[in-house]
Amino acid sequence: MPLIAPKEAAPVKMSAKMSPELELFVVCGWGKCPKRLERAMKRKPNVNYKNEDGLTPLFNATMCGSADFVEKLIKAGAEPNVVATEYLLTPLEWVTAKVNYDEERDRRLNDFDQVNRLDDTCLAIRPDIEPFRKVKQVLEKNGGVEAKAFSNNPKIKPDGSIDGGKPAELRSYKLSADGSYTASHYLRSGKFDLLKYEDGRLVECEYDPKTGHWEGYDAAAAATA
Repeated sequence: MPLIAPKEAAPVKMSAKMSPELELFVVCGWGKCPKRLERAMKRKPNVNYKNEDGLTPLFNATMCGSADFVEKLIKAGAEPNVVATEYLLTPLEWVTAKVNYDEERDRRLNDFDQVNRLDDTCLAIRPDIEPFRKVKQVLEKNGGVEAKAFSNNPKIKPDGSIDGGKPAELRSYKLSADGSYTASHYLRSGKFDLLKYEDGRLVECEYDPKTGHWEGYDAAAAATA
């Protein structure tokens, strides 16, 4: 499959003045600077700003384990059930997977017997799971759900409705081989180039900017890439 590459450099330049939305997005990825968050919020940003992967400031705060930031964003109007990334996950879905993975890894590698069998030169490292447990609690308390987009009965439908409720464009997604956050999705945005290896070099490929399809496009292959 060809490669997708952004046409322009990364939007975050520390020497440049960021938009209110981008500043909030970046600050929420730090998670430990409440005063900077307050300053960013005073610029009246759209708290539901999405980047190219569908990630919002709330997603960033979730991924860095900042329950305080998550709570403040939700109080400011952030939607807790935005579906993002090629895996079509909500913040609760992501943090649940994170907690489950770290708990299982901790049980497997850091039980009493395993630690006491270690050589004296080895060090057992336990993951810090508690911040993510707190984030999970905050999301659940504020109506966070798991999308289960790829299941036979998704909790959040493609139109953004939850359990048969009202549709919501902010939560909506397209579930298909060329749907949300797939290679075709990025190419349709006009912000990415399509590249391929030819004679050991990366060269640009032609593609249809309306569909995001390229010569030899295979929906089945694209869905599993």
